[in-house]
Amino acid sequence: QTYPSLSVHRQRYDIRGRRTAVALTTGNTQPLRLHVDFASLYEENAPEYSQCWRQGAWYKRGTPQATAPPASGVPSCRAEGPLDDCWGLCSADDLITPKGREMLIAVVTTIVNEEVSRFFAVR
Repeated sequence: QTYPSLSVHRQRYDIRGRRTAVALTTGNTQPLRLHVDFASLYEENAPEYSQCWRQGAWYKRGTPQATAPPASGVPSCRAEGPLDDCWGLCSADDLITPKGREMLIAVVTTIVNEEVSRFFAVR
């Protein structure tokens, strides 16, 4: 299974231990640029059992002890049972569709660009 390569941007840091007496403000900092990776929302990039692409397919939530779905065919993720570290079966409502993927990407991108990046800045 292949995964997308990660982009690495080298940063330069002044490691001489010098401290500045200047307070950090919006005037002397720049917003942090965030990159959100949506690769796992595409079947060819998603780790096995991590997403629902077909109704009736298995998914795992958390890190269950078993590395494969239950041989019994009975899901361990149930409303009355454990909600994490378990195996479940994908329902029609769980499926990642092209329309759902586009909506998720648009919403998350908007939130990251307009909200989250305002809270972090670099000098």
